[in-house]
Amino acid sequence: PRKSLRKRKKCTRLIRVGLLSRAGVAGANSVPFSGQIGRRALKPGAYEIQISATDAAGNAATSVFATSFTVRPRG
Repeated sequence: PRKSLRKRKKCTRLIRVGLLSRAGVAGANSVPFSGQIGRRALKPGAYEIQISATDAAGNAATSVFATSFTVRPRG
C-alpha cells in the first residue's frame, strides 16, 4: 500500500474453499449446485468457480471454464 496506489483498483485474492468432483459423460453435462461443498454451506459472499475436465486416465483438459457467483444471505 502506497500513496500512489490509493486510487487504483483493488486486487482480488482467490482462496480455495473446496473441491467438487463429479463423473460426466461425453458431450454437454450439467451439475446442480446447492451452495454446499460436502456438508458445509458456503458463507454469503462472492465466489469464483473454475471447471475443468479430466478423463478416466487422469489427463486434464487444456481449457478451463471460470465464472463467478454470489451466495446471498437467507431471509
